[in-house]
Amino acid sequence: MLAGCRLQTKKYKHVFQVSPHGIRNVAQSYKQNNLGNMWKVAAIQTKASPHYSQNHEIATELVIKAAENGAKLVVLPELYKAMVPRNKIPSLAEYIDGQTMTSWQTLAKNLGIWIVPGSFMQIDTNNPGMYKNTTGLISTEGELVAKYSKIHLFDVDIPGVVRSKESEYMTPGNDVSVTSTPMGNIGFSICYDLRFPELFRNLSERDCQVIVLPSCFSEGTGKVHWKCMVQTRAIENQCYVIAPNQFGMTDVGFAGYGHSLIVDPWGKILAECLEEQGIIYADIDMQKLFKVRTELPALTHRRIK
Repeated sequence: MLAGCRLQTKKYKHVFQVSPHGIRNVAQSYKQNNLGNMWKVAAIQTKASPHYSQNHEIATELVIKAAENGAKLVVLPELYKAMVPRNKIPSLAEYIDGQTMTSWQTLAKNLGIWIVPGSFMQIDTNNPGMYKNTTGLISTEGELVAKYSKIHLFDVDIPGVVRSKESEYMTPGNDVSVTSTPMGNIGFSICYDLRFPELFRNLSERDCQVIVLPSCFSEGTGKVHWKCMVQTRAIENQCYVIAPNQFGMTDVGFAGYGHSLIVDPWGKILAECLEEQGIIYADIDMQKLFKVRTELPALTHRRIK
């Protein structure tokens, strides 16, 4: 068991379908959420090979290593377990309480850490033959305390760069998700969501302080857009952003850009992985977030909504 992990409480606040309440007074938010703590977090960077069980084993080993190095929250990339041709999706898709999620719940409880287990292809029970790209947040007690399905689907055709048509087999999510934890209020996004600033502003309106962004962002677009957009979302919303990304060529001919990032509310890159498997670490310092929001209270100055 990691020292200090049992400071967590089980009084979580779930937010799935609620109207934005606006940014609260930052001093009040600071006091109510006990934001004086500093938390070590980790982002995992992997590549989905054709060997699905092996992908999961590698991810598990990296999460254990991150926990041994003191990380209290570990975030994995989008679809870390499998990037597969469409004809193979039915054999790999799962329900939310399937083997993949339950295995992460067991590990989170055993290690006493919080885990965002990348994302997986969730069977859409309302649309036969369709799937949702779903992530979640697992507490130190092994409870699935939040879930989020990717809202914006990657339908693009850039000749010589990347082609994708996710809407042919994925159903978009509908719910914005922010959940209160001892580390602050955590909001969710997945990969292509990054290009839609209105989602991130909606998260900040719900008093989000840490945004997780599991991704398999393409190499072709990533080398020009990835880093600047992750930094921009952090700056615009004065939030920490934890953005693990896949790297390298996958089994379906899709190349991930890598360069997983952890960025602070001032837009400073605290940690970056290059184009290799690995773990990056940074401290989530809520006193720093409070300082940024107090000295430059842009979120309270908004006039157009």
